[in-house]
Amino acid sequence: MKKRIFNEAELYLIQHWGRAREFAKSMDNLETKYSAALQKIGDEELRRKKRLDVFALYITQRWSRGMLVFGRKVWSREGTPPADSNGFYLDNLNLDHLTSNSMPSPTAYIWISAARKTG
Repeated sequence: MKKRIFNEAELYLIQHWGRAREFAKSMDNLETKYSAALQKIGDEELRRKKRLDVFALYITQRWSRGMLVFGRKVWSREGTPPADSNGFYLDNLNLDHLTSNSMPSPTAYIWISAARKTG
């Protein structure tokens, strides 16, 4: 028996390629809008919380579960938090997590990566 190159779902997509491509573009646009909305929320929180001066958003990166990070420049060596910097985190916020019953729920936590003198 010959092994098939494409599975049933892939064959369906090939047969409906134009519609599938439009659907994929719509998903990309939705991720962009969602990211922009979360960026607005982060910017507003920085404006309101004068002690916090750094905000990072990792929503559409494939390596991320989707997170927002709030911190202070003195908490990070570079002045902007990488995804493992000290700060306040909101995690599991990408749309894959939010729309699935089997993925972890959103989580909030404080991350302290190492004790060091901050001035």
